[in-house]
Amino acid sequence: MLTQLHEKLVGSGDFDEVEVLLDNAFHDGYMEDYTSKQYSAKWEQIHVPDGSPRPGNRGGHPMCIDETAGKVYLFGGWDGKNDLSDFWEYSSPTNTWQCISADTEINSGPCRRSCHKMVLDSKHKLIYILGRYLDLRARVNMELKSDFYCYDIQCDQWNLISSDTGSE
Repeated sequence: MLTQLHEKLVGSGDFDEVEVLLDNAFHDGYMEDYTSKQYSAKWEQIHVPDGSPRPGNRGGHPMCIDETAGKVYLFGGWDGKNDLSDFWEYSSPTNTWQCISADTEINSGPCRRSCHKMVLDSKHKLIYILGRYLDLRARVNMELKSDFYCYDIQCDQWNLISSDTGSE
């Protein structure tokens, strides 16, 4: 079966046949060991203590997690009227939010944005942010660029890696 899977996937790129092979393998019991050990998620709402700081309502925001530190990072997004440039850290051990920056652009970081991408390199304690969404009205007055930033968690410092990854 692995040879067939390799031939269909790598050799011919026939994704429909790959789906058939995997479906047959599942029904023939080849994946029983894997599927029998699947976890089921249990969602639980997090209640932050009343009166403590927390980010406002938003959408189009990315988050990333540093599992070893028990921290979740949130940057920007859209509040229904405006893009945001605030940067937050949630501590799982203490169940608290901390505003790292109310406006990262003041600290040489990214400007207001939503629908961007964000990832964390937990080994080096670096957060990378790429791109943003601009609606059609904003594109008339602003050149569409895909900037790329890095935030050093340990130094609390932003660095612009590229002002436009599409032109470099």
